[in-house]
Amino acid sequence: MKRLISLTLSIAICFTFLFTTATPASAYQLRGYKVDEPLIFYAYSGFGAESRAHMRSAALAWNACVESFTPLVMSTSTHSATSGYGNSDGKNYIYRINAGTVYVAQNRTSIRYGVVEEFDININVYYSWANSAQPNCYDVYSIVLHELGHTMGLEDLDERSGLSYETAVMWGEARTNRTKRDLKQDDINGIAAKYG
Repeated sequence: MKRLISLTLSIAICFTFLFTTATPASAYQLRGYKVDEPLIFYAYSGFGAESRAHMRSAALAWNACVESFTPLVMSTSTHSATSGYGNSDGKNYIYRINAGTVYVAQNRTSIRYGVVEEFDININVYYSWANSAQPNCYDVYSIVLHELGHTMGLEDLDERSGLSYETAVMWGEARTNRTKRDLKQDDINGIAAKYG
């Protein structure tokens, strides 16, 4: 009888281990802030109409994950500032400034009491850009989608997350000649955890 109980217990432990390790846990990483009211943002006037349309679509993708309000609103007006990226000036701008080889794109977010007050994104024109998958070019839509995820309060992911480039928009590596224009389940789960 003792052997039967011991064998049954061993089998139960094995099944528990198999099922709990076979199901991947969410890997999203949250930053310590969130958007609590609509943030109106402006694209630099030097972006073409298609690039601006893709920026708007990227914002709409994140908005679709939040039921209580619309966090990101792209203005139909543009801005013409060629400097001031990252300054706390009360304006939410997407810039187009050459930053050398430091980064492909970057989001600087100003926070107060855990709430986003403003954000700026720079699309680094040191690199080549396109509105599709093109050799040696980054896709505007894909990169802006990722950067707006930071505004929403999500952190970059890497190999320690157990995910890969293909399985999360918030993967912290950009690649040329690729598009990643749909939020993945982990990205959606992260927003649900933050805004649900």
